[in-house]
Amino acid sequence: MTAIVYPSFWRGKRVLITGHTGLPGSWTALRLHRMGAEISGFALPPADQPGLYALARIGDLVKGVAGDLRDAEAVRRAVVASKPQIVLHMAGLRRAETARRAPLEAFAVNATGTAHVLGALREAHWLEAALIVTTGPFYGEGAPGRAFLEADPPGADDPLQASLSAADLFTTAMARTFFTPARVAIGRARLGSLIDGGEFAEGRLVADICRAAAAGKPVLLRQPHALRTWRHVLDGVGFCLAYAQALAQGRNPPAALNLGAASDDMVSVAEFTLALQKALGARPDWRPADGHSPHASRAPALDGARARAALGFRDRLVGHAAVKAIADWRLALARGEDMRAFSLRSIADHERP
Repeated sequence: MTAIVYPSFWRGKRVLITGHTGLPGSWTALRLHRMGAEISGFALPPADQPGLYALARIGDLVKGVAGDLRDAEAVRRAVVASKPQIVLHMAGLRRAETARRAPLEAFAVNATGTAHVLGALREAHWLEAALIVTTGPFYGEGAPGRAFLEADPPGADDPLQASLSAADLFTTAMARTFFTPARVAIGRARLGSLIDGGEFAEGRLVADICRAAAAGKPVLLRQPHALRTWRHVLDGVGFCLAYAQALAQGRNPPAALNLGAASDDMVSVAEFTLALQKALGARPDWRPADGHSPHASRAPALDGARARAALGFRDRLVGHAAVKAIADWRLALARGEDMRAFSLRSIADHERP
């Protein structure tokens, strides 16, 4: 079973989502809307076009404020205007390639930006809980023979990991110094990578597969033999809402939790690609991209035992179910369906026992 997220808890709750224009943030806004929450958002304009944010008309459901995490005063104004009872901090720079090109920007967005959010929340006497969400790499390059545990030290093998590690350490310090004495619960959610049909950015695997399928061409893969744990965004959103709910209800969950698989099962990029092409009704076909890696690298996995024990959390969309959900969303888009209505039905199906 999945962790139980109670609509009665969220109904009428004032929730601020940073990064509501991104993929996890947009799905979170849809699920909160379905439960009757009062949603505010703070984010840059969406990077993906058309993207889930536009296709599902998320802007009509959220009192959104355009702003940059690096602007402390803009963050403060958004917090004061929304008076959130719960904050889901999902905004950030998550792509390793971008962080390598602009390491100072990555640190400013992820570390300093998180500090700006927490600084603004110090004055929010109405706040019940905040969840700081990491959706990219966090721990480092690998723990031999096992998945990462919450107690493992953060990594700093590249600029992205260093920026996320700094944000996490600062969150821990702020929670212990200011928020815990004030009886405000602060949690740190570590999600790893999430996949979904609403992904459109260049260089993202699902988006590249879907574009190639629509064009009737083989997809080019840079790391076809790399092994990954594929997690659907709706499982990530459910985890975050269950965690934030437990924090706000005073159930004292652990201060940090991994969204990890029940096992260490991984599937190669090539296998995932062929499965999604088949689900889309396209001819299964891929080619190695220029400069591709011939080696079967293994991405670090996250151990989810602590989250399962603390929240009763279980993934719903695993393996073929995740692939089918992605394909169903893209095929609905191709048919010209109302993507907000379709996405809300997808959420309802995900919530069903």
